[in-house]
Amino acid sequence: MSIKQTLLESFLGKKKRPSEQTEEEPSTPKKHATFNRQYHESYLKYGFIGTGDSHAPKPLCIVCGEKLSNEAMKPSKLLRHLTAKHPGIKDKPLEYFERKKQEHEAQKIFMRATTSIKENALRASYLVANRIAKAKKPFTIGEELILPSTKDICRELLGEAAVEKIAHVPLSASTVTRRIEEIAEDIEAQLLERINTSPWYALQVDESTDIDNKALLLVYVRYLYQEDVHEDLLCALSLPTNTTGAELFKSLDGYISEKLKWSFCVSICTDGAAAMTGRLSGLTARIKEVAPEKKKSPLAAHFSDKVWVAKLAYLCDIFSLLNELNLGLQGKMTTVFKLSDKVAAFKAKLELYGRRVNRGILDMFQTLAGIVGETELEHSFCQLVHDHLSLLLKEFERYFPTTKDPRTGKEWICDPFANKSGESSMSMQEEEQLLEIANNGGLKTTFETTTLPVFWIKVMAEYPEIATTALKSLLPFPTTYLCEAGFSAVTATKTKRNKLDISNTLRVSLSPITPRWNRLVAKKQAQGSH
Repeated sequence: MSIKQTLLESFLGKKKRPSEQTEEEPSTPKKHATFNRQYHESYLKYGFIGTGDSHAPKPLCIVCGEKLSNEAMKPSKLLRHLTAKHPGIKDKPLEYFERKKQEHEAQKIFMRATTSIKENALRASYLVANRIAKAKKPFTIGEELILPSTKDICRELLGEAAVEKIAHVPLSASTVTRRIEEIAEDIEAQLLERINTSPWYALQVDESTDIDNKALLLVYVRYLYQEDVHEDLLCALSLPTNTTGAELFKSLDGYISEKLKWSFCVSICTDGAAAMTGRLSGLTARIKEVAPEKKKSPLAAHFSDKVWVAKLAYLCDIFSLLNELNLGLQGKMTTVFKLSDKVAAFKAKLELYGRRVNRGILDMFQTLAGIVGETELEHSFCQLVHDHLSLLLKEFERYFPTTKDPRTGKEWICDPFANKSGESSMSMQEEEQLLEIANNGGLKTTFETTTLPVFWIKVMAEYPEIATTALKSLLPFPTTYLCEAGFSAVTATKTKRNKLDISNTLRVSLSPITPRWNRLVAKKQAQGSH
């Protein structure tokens, strides 16, 4: 290109063609800046209010409810909508549209209030259903007694407006049934989440029949959670009529294999029935493969026999002692060490009583001592009492043999500060950790202010080997008390609802886990009373 032509094009302002542009002058595309229109109060005269994001609001027609795009947020387009869609009100004054705006706001408030009432009523129905289950009452009590009574109370104290709100609470028998099912599912989900975070768990299993002669297997679980030991109803499984060890295992294995892992089960506690403990086909034997006559009342004439009355008095005393021991072996959150201490103490008392009876001393039996004070008894009676105490001691030794005392070699678990030398069965690492614990003053303070399981959970991070050994000994259930208590709940519940599936009701009534109310309400679409 000549100099003359260049000067001419420059004078005329002629742009270069793309082919004539040099590398020093690259072409750049135009950028379009994003522009968000804002709502102005004057737009109300066109029947529009601003909604949505304050940075990019959208115009909403308060006449028909149509929402336009942000790009339509200008008078010409708003007026076009009003003229085209609502020609009959295009000449209305501003006051007309202000009234429409107030009606729109009032409707929004009403809708929010209505939604809130329904959600609160839904939540209330869950709370009431939870109480019905825990009280083991018939599900019909909700609509037959609780709801009418609540309305009466609200009418007298709060007025009809409160009664109208109460009426939205759905409490029919079918609704209560569904609520309890949903609460039970939530509790079970929480329980399984907890157990799956625990390094081990222990089971307590017992089988019985309800008032309909239907076999039921109750399973309780003990596990570690949030630096403590917890126990809860794991499941209530219906069984076939023939409750053999194989059938028991089939039912339990179906649940455990689906929702937990057998490999983390460290113990199972049963009542000692053949179906539970049989060597070949018992429940415990199968679990190890995957993870072992009432007398009539005597006639009143016997009370004239002084020896017979003395025997009766002695039996009253000895059974009173046995009942006291039995109550001491019951309860929640017990350990094999606590119960072994109580059994050992009772066996020692029997030995003491035998020695005192040999010397003719009977003052430890209060009822018998009162009879003896009024009547002289021959030495043969004392020998009879001594022989009975000896037989009783032998029976206790048969059930709780000293050679199989679970405390043997594990005394350090109950008090790691009492004996600073480890047991021969302990590894070198465990003995070293026990010595470190025994000489730690801070841990001794912790030991004195917490429960035994909590103490070992707290030291687990620093002393994992010895804490693991201790917790595996503390975790197992020592008795089937919880299952027996559960069957009592079954009896109380089934008398009111003979044909009801008992599993959900039992879980809600017996579990200490609090349902996640907000989660349940959020998952359930709010519905009116039905």
